[in-house]
Amino acid sequence: MADGVEVVLGRDVAATQLCRPAAGVTLVEPAPPDAVATGCDEPDVYRCARGLVVACRDNAVVARCARGCAEEGSSLGGEDETPIPREAAFAILCSR
Repeated sequence: MADGVEVVLGRDVAATQLCRPAAGVTLVEPAPPDAVATGCDEPDVYRCARGLVVACRDNAVVARCARGCAEEGSSLGGEDETPIPREAAFAILCSR
């Protein structure tokens, strides 16, 4: 999904969440037009809260997780300059 990305997940969701999603599984839907981006901290790149994935650097909601966030308030980020593709962020942050 995304090399070099660290994510902390609870033991109860980690095994399922870090495996490739099954074929045909819908992880995200378009973001509601009135969705408000909130909750990013430094050095977050993406954050999932209230079922919404936020691209922190753009301060924009980019998708809604079809089954909610894997864990409320989870985020991806880091000091590395390697960009994290949106699809990889969706696969990591959105619940299977």
